[in-house]
Amino acid sequence: MRQELVGHLGTPVQDSHGRTARFSILVEGGTVTGLGFRASTCITLVAYCERLCEIASGRDAASILRMRPADVVAALPGVPAARHDQAVLALRALHGALADCLSADPRPAPTITRGAPP
Repeated sequence: MRQELVGHLGTPVQDSHGRTARFSILVEGGTVTGLGFRASTCITLVAYCERLCEIASGRDAASILRMRPADVVAALPGVPAARHDQAVLALRALHGALADCLSADPRPAPTITRGAPP
C-alpha cells in the first residue's frame, strides 16, 4: 500500500513473516503536522497504519511516543486477536520514524555550488 510520503522518512520495520511498514513524518513545534506510510499488502497492517495516521495527526510527539500496542488495537475494534501483531508492527514503524525525526539534526544541509572554492 502506498500513501504520500512527507517530511522525515523512517526506517522500514519488518516482522518475522516479511511484512514491512514505514512511516514518513513531519513535526513542527513538537506537533505532528504530516504523516504518510508504505506498508506490505496486508489489509490489517494497512488498516492499522491508516488508523495511526488519523490518531497521530495534530497530536504532540510525546503523546504518540507513549502509545502502546493495546491503544492501537483498541482504536480498531473488530480485528481478530490473531492479527493484533500487525498493530505492534505499525506502531514500531511509527515510533521509529518519530524518534528518528526528533533526533535529526535541525540544521539545513549545506548548499554546494559548482565551481565555488571548497
